[in-house]
Amino acid sequence: MKDLRHITKIFQELRGSRPLWCRVRDGAGALGALPVRTPEQARSWIRYWKEMRGVPVSSFMLSEYLPGRDFGCQSLWKDGELVLIKTYERLSYLGTGSQPAQVSSVAALAKTVFEPKVVDTCTRAIRLLDAKVSGVFSVDLKENARGVPCITEINAGRFSSATNIFDLVGKHNMAASFVRLAKGVPVDIENTYDAAPDWYMLRGIDGAPCIFHASEFSDNIRKPWQGAGPRRGRLQATARGK
Repeated sequence: MKDLRHITKIFQELRGSRPLWCRVRDGAGALGALPVRTPEQARSWIRYWKEMRGVPVSSFMLSEYLPGRDFGCQSLWKDGELVLIKTYERLSYLGTGSQPAQVSSVAALAKTVFEPKVVDTCTRAIRLLDAKVSGVFSVDLKENARGVPCITEINAGRFSSATNIFDLVGKHNMAASFVRLAKGVPVDIENTYDAAPDWYMLRGIDGAPCIFHASEFSDNIRKPWQGAGPRRGRLQATARGK
């Protein structure tokens, strides 16, 4: 985006795709993000950020809106070879109550998934960056209206904020594997895609993340009438006393 006068033309070029996704190009947590259906909505949103927050028009972008599932993919590489890769899906988000876009890069609830299409998309993109790529790569993706996973962000050289779900689930701890690779210690990983579906991570603002399997959902959940006998008895006794 270079000028507010270009917005109408961008809408015309992206015809057939509504709403469009308007956001600040840099920054985390869907900064300045909003789905917009008309050029005037986009123009007003960008103008507000420029006047109230000092964000220049050139910091914004307009693109196709991706309404589908939201994935995270983290991988380890050594001299151009994929060593380890894992995937998860964001199901809900932290801190979105005050955000009009109602999305964030930080998941409140996430689960591990087996998604070969996501892995294929990420590995092909990372190989395009460097034929001899090494290190850790964290990739965010969202599905478009046709269910195709589209990359929205690639973070090179740092672990995802959701790294606990990659370290504590599956056969291989990703952070520990990274340290071994960095020290030149061989790692014994037969299957690079370490997929362990249906593990969930629940996160809050003030507590440590909680990781559990789908089979544990019913643990510590009691039926409504369990443990209610004494209370019913007291209520009945009170009624009879009247």
